[in-house]
Amino acid sequence: MLVSILTILFLLYNKNADNLHLHVNPISIQVSVHIHFNHETDTNDRALALEAIRLLQKIIGKQFAAFGALPWFIETIPGEAYIKKEWESNPFVRAVFLPNCQLVGPKHSLTMKNNSWIVHDASDYDDTEINYEEFSRLRTGKNNE
Repeated sequence: MLVSILTILFLLYNKNADNLHLHVNPISIQVSVHIHFNHETDTNDRALALEAIRLLQKIIGKQFAAFGALPWFIETIPGEAYIKKEWESNPFVRAVFLPNCQLVGPKHSLTMKNNSWIVHDASDYDDTEINYEEFSRLRTGKNNE
């Protein structure tokens, strides 16, 4: 898959590629290309390939970060990563992040067993939904005890 993405990025930067069609969704990339390549006019292929690799690194670093200034993360709880409820319906978040997440309340704790995280969460929550600001307040209050 990585080789395919690098090839696509290289082709996007290659001036000799024509009839390029690229369709991207959160789960797959489909490409159809007709290339007419001329070695005499292509003198900077190495620079273009390196630029494509750097661009791919930048995209992966920003889009797939576990922490940071991404709109779907709650950023106000130091050292912990949570996804805001209103972002759960976003197709990218739903396809990439949510399958690796567990719904928790602000009183939860984690333990490690056999190289896997085990989530422990209280069952005595009120039957109400709280926003991420309230979750953050309750969570950081617990951490400061």
